[in-house]
Amino acid sequence: MIPLEVHKASNYANIVKLLLSYSNIKDDLIKLTLSDNPQLTLTLPNGTQYTELPTIMIYIMGQNDTGKILYPDDNLLKAKIDQWISLANKKDYSICDSESIREIDSSLVHTTFLVCNNITLADIVIYSSLLHWAKKSTTKEKELMCNLSRWYNHIQHLPGISIGNYIDIPTGTTVSSLSSMLNNVNVCGDNKKSNKSAQKAEGKYNKKIQNSNFSNDARPVDDITRLAVRVGLVKEISKHPDADKIYCLKIDIAESKLRDICSGLVEHLKPEEIINKKVCVLSNLKPRKIRGVDSNGMVLCVSYNDKVELLEPPSDSMVGELITWGDLKGEPDVVLSGKSGKNPFEAVQKDLVCKNKIGYYKDLPFSTLSGVCSCNTLIKGTIS
Repeated sequence: MIPLEVHKASNYANIVKLLLSYSNIKDDLIKLTLSDNPQLTLTLPNGTQYTELPTIMIYIMGQNDTGKILYPDDNLLKAKIDQWISLANKKDYSICDSESIREIDSSLVHTTFLVCNNITLADIVIYSSLLHWAKKSTTKEKELMCNLSRWYNHIQHLPGISIGNYIDIPTGTTVSSLSSMLNNVNVCGDNKKSNKSAQKAEGKYNKKIQNSNFSNDARPVDDITRLAVRVGLVKEISKHPDADKIYCLKIDIAESKLRDICSGLVEHLKPEEIINKKVCVLSNLKPRKIRGVDSNGMVLCVSYNDKVELLEPPSDSMVGELITWGDLKGEPDVVLSGKSGKNPFEAVQKDLVCKNKIGYYKDLPFSTLSGVCSCNTLIKGTIS
């Protein structure tokens, strides 16, 4: 066991707790103690002590596979992650100044996450460092930083991410003249009059949001980027206790716990053809029960006539990575609508096809940083 001591009231505490929790690192590996000691300290078995948060975080990242996703073995990605950590470090992990807020907002105009197609250490550190801003800024200030607010709201609703109660974050609002409205704003001000105005504005906003569907309905229902298709690794497989044609899978998609997903593949694939395979997981479907068993997602497969094969990402792709299609940019819905006529997956499914073993949305391949997603033998087919 490696002891890690953090001051209980420091800005470091939330980051460390979230990082250990999200990486699923147990007390028998790294034991976190929240104390009154102002010195941050990680003590290794050989007596070496780390006292700087960036060094400690990178050490934590090396302890399991989730950490390797959050801090990947890629020099370019590491450099980008380190830049964001450096920004947070300069602000003592509490980012409130308007210049930094604008920098984060502008970097998120066309991206889901700060660095690449999946969550990284940069997202966790910046998210935690923005907690004070998220709590203290007014509704109008959050609306001004619409890209940052959209990202913050997405991060706080990811499974395994929590640093307290959810913060009400307005997303999808269009506001004109952003710079002129922000120039004189102290985004973390505690002014009572400002807070009173914020509460009044927030009440109006909440009423408005109740009568609209805001960001989701503003986008076409057949926008493929509303789907969160992620690289998953099948860790466990068993037969459904009450349904002969269904497997119960446990799949790693780089969350704090494995996803339970039911899949009707019993008549098509043997367990050994599925276990330990990389798969494409549609991860933002509404959770449901299938014959009494929880199912939270869908494994995408290619089918033609009676033959069915897994749509597989490259073997060296990163677990949890978000699948992309060409240069299409967009934020996945937190949960896809299941209503007829408003279901994005239903709307795009006719355009999900297999050509020469490769999965496509129209003419754009299902892609990861390591390459395209494909099946074993099928030259053509549909994806579902």
